[in-house]
Parts: sequence; structure tokens; C-alpha cells
Amino acid sequence: MIEEGQLYKVRQLAVEFHRKREDEDLRDLMVSSLAVLRGLQEMGFLKYLSLMKGECARKALGYDDVTRTSCYKVCFVNVNLKQG
Repeated sequence: MIEEGQLYKVRQLAVEFHRKREDEDLRDLMVSSLAVLRGLQEMGFLKYLSLMKGECARKALGYDDVTRTSCYKVCFVNVNLKQG
């Protein structure tokens, strides 16, 4: 959608990033996620909200008071889109 320019008339966008589990290559996931974020930024989308998704939450090993998640919801607004 980014490469084909299909988002140029989109005002707001929500994207969810998921990591399946430890069997997934984290480096490849991070590279592809950063490519999406960079593409959105280049189109004029700015992040206005980022949330950890609770259904993917788990306690960090060795830290009872730390929760980690493998799912995030990130919301963007297109500052290049003119009203009218």
C-alpha cells in the first residue's frame, strides 16, 4: 500500500505489529517493521498513539514487576492531507 501510493487520501491509520513467538526471526521482523514505519513517515504520517496489546503480554523473566508484549497498536495521522 505504501509503495503503490494507496494511502495518500487516508487521514488516520492504525497498524498492529505482532511477533508470533520466539521461533520467529526477530531481526527480520524489526527490519520489516522499521520499513513500514519509515514509509509511513515519508508519506506524512505522524504517530500520535502507541499501545501495548494486553492479549500478548507476559511477565519478563526474572522481573515480576516488568511486563513485555509482542503486540503493539500504533496510530498515525496524515499531516500532508489537506482538509476540504
